[in-house]
Amino acid sequence: MTAGSHNTALSLVHASDEVDGVVVLTLSHPPANTLSNALVSELTAKLVTLATGPNAPAVVLTGAGERFFCAGGDMKEAVDFDANVMVERMAGFHALLCALENYPRPLVCAVNGWCVGGRIEMALFTDVVYAAVGARFVFPEIKHGMLPAVKGISRVRSVAGDRAARRLLLGGEPVDAATAEAIGIVDQVVERNELLATAVADARSAAAKSPAVFAALKRALHSDTTGRPDEEQLRVTLADARTVFNDPAAFRSALAQFPSGVTIVTTRSETGTLHGFTASSFAALSLEPPLILVCLDRGADRFPVFMAAKHFVVNIVTDAHADLALKFATKGENKFADGNFELDEAGNPLLPDAAAVISCELEQAVPGGDHVILIGRVRDARTGAGKPVTWYRGGFLPLGERAA
Repeated sequence: MTAGSHNTALSLVHASDEVDGVVVLTLSHPPANTLSNALVSELTAKLVTLATGPNAPAVVLTGAGERFFCAGGDMKEAVDFDANVMVERMAGFHALLCALENYPRPLVCAVNGWCVGGRIEMALFTDVVYAAVGARFVFPEIKHGMLPAVKGISRVRSVAGDRAARRLLLGGEPVDAATAEAIGIVDQVVERNELLATAVADARSAAAKSPAVFAALKRALHSDTTGRPDEEQLRVTLADARTVFNDPAAFRSALAQFPSGVTIVTTRSETGTLHGFTASSFAALSLEPPLILVCLDRGADRFPVFMAAKHFVVNIVTDAHADLALKFATKGENKFADGNFELDEAGNPLLPDAAAVISCELEQAVPGGDHVILIGRVRDARTGAGKPVTWYRGGFLPLGERAA
């Protein structure tokens, strides 16, 4: 499901579809994009949802319209400054700042107009802040008897320095984008018509970098270890190193030590075309009811076809099918031309000389990181005369042969 599919007619935070690893979140609460409790809650929820997905995208945060990025808190919700209401608002806003701070992937802020109060704090919890020429920044809370979040105040002071933070918070006067850039709360000022494209391009570039390294660097930047014992700093360093250096290549190398069977999984689309892929991640799941599972790469060109299929066939191949299995492991058309395929009762292709053929009805598709686990209910199973081949250390190994 793409981010854009989570929007509703009443949404105050519009999420674009993910493109090149980037999602744009747009605050849309006319006329000034004020931070109501509902908007804060929705933005927090969307950030948490994106962060906990298997492949969290980079995020660009901006505001709808041209005058306001966000014009501060919704004062209609602060009638009479009721203490309980204000405490609830502050707790919700603190949770939002935590969601921004803990987001593991790139966060880029595009300030397209007035940026008021805690909305500056929000911007400072992103990784890069771009501002349009003409944008203005102000902390008006002191003039209205309001209280900024302590977490936000600390961030303003650490980014802008003590003297600039005092002028902003205690003075309550607006500064323009150039001044904001000079004191460090904006990274770069750009022309208004270039703002969003610049932010998205930056986010796209950052999204291409190692997710593990990016997340580790953000954790280090957000958790100041200055003055902590050397032992604690070493502990944090080693924990991050274990995460970063546990890379996919090392993982694949470890998995290569485990011999596995080889299958060609096939189906027929609704239009009648034949499709298939090679898989070694195949296993029996249940005897009663009879269930098997096979894993399909989300990036495979046949992924949409198998997700829509009602039936599929698992062909357990022999060493005679080695070249055919390699062909089905690559992208391209006409893979069935070189195989001695027949059709089963449902019209799905099968290899009659395979070591075994298992015809299935798709029971369930379960997400599993960068793969999907296809669970099939077995409708028919037959065995052949050939011996199955195994895949070991990146090559085929017929049963009975000794590995090099």
